Amino acid sequence: GLGFFPARAPLRKALEHLRSVAVLFVPVLAYGVTKPLARILLGAVSGLEAVGLYDNADRLTALLYGLIQASGLALLPRMASLAGQQGPNALKNALYEGFRWITLAAAPLAFGLVAVRDVLPAVFFGPAYRASGEALFFLGPAFLLAAWAAVFRLQYLLPLGRDRVYVRASLLGAAVHLAVSLLLLSRLA
Repeated sequence: GLGFFPARAPLRKALEHLRSVAVLFVPVLAYGVTKPLARILLGAVSGLEAVGLYDNADRLTALLYGLIQASGLALLPRMASLAGQQGPNALKNALYEGFRWITLAAAPLAFGLVAVRDVLPAVFFGPAYRASGEALFFLGPAFLLAAWAAVFRLQYLLPLGRDRVYVRASLLGAAVHLAVSLLLLSRLA
């Protein structure tokens, strides 16, 4: 009969699905560790005020990054369909188109952040946070790089089932971030 659990999946299939979900969780975990670590290291070198200013600048870029990430996620099913039905060449053509559109959207946002870096933090957070604009000078171009990475991840690696490459790249990025941060901390401290 139809109960609360109408069908039971075999344990092996359930574990395979859980493993594939866990593989995609590793990059989220790496990102979740490196973001707070950057704030901790910045606080150790520059103090709590610098952390607050950086955090506010990061919030502004995170807002815009959410828009870019959402567009990549919206295209993920289409890209997976192209990869499965028409092969890698169709996916590559769609990837080039995706890069073109994301660059068209992200480049003005990135350089716009840099252009209004002296005004934007004061408008959003108040005049006391005007100094957050200094961080936007660096976070603006980094936003463009993050947008390109999102396109490559969501429109190429994941639709082709290259989850392991994605995980390795995420872990390598986290390790490089940690190494560079510690190197800079040792020189500045």
